[in-house]
Amino acid sequence: NLKRLAVFFRKLKIVSKQKSNSAKIEVSLAIVGATRIRSLNNHYRGNDRITDVLSFSNESIGAESILGEIIICYPKAVTQAREQGTSLQVEIERLAIHGLMHLLGYDHVKDKEAEVMEAIENDLMKKITRAK
Repeated sequence: NLKRLAVFFRKLKIVSKQKSNSAKIEVSLAIVGATRIRSLNNHYRGNDRITDVLSFSNESIGAESILGEIIICYPKAVTQAREQGTSLQVEIERLAIHGLMHLLGYDHVKDKEAEVMEAIENDLMKKITRAK
């Protein structure tokens, strides 16, 4: 539901404004099918498989006006929501935050990095849930 996703990004904006008065940050968001995300994952990362979310920084997409692009695989989000016993909306929000964390330079290759990234993601999800 695009309307609920718009509400999520407004809440994220409220949370980010509470943290900083820095310049506006723009992020492009695309929700795609399994074939498209597999193709992108193979082309840009050399992984010929479906993934739940990809992030491309502004250097990757050649645009200076935005932080980057987050691409979410809708069918994968549906499956993961079902597996985790959560709503599709919550799963898409989680994936959007995960993608945003990558755009901000966080990674989860090493265990310690993964712990830090997951803690921040969980904190953001809680704050967004509470944001009015």
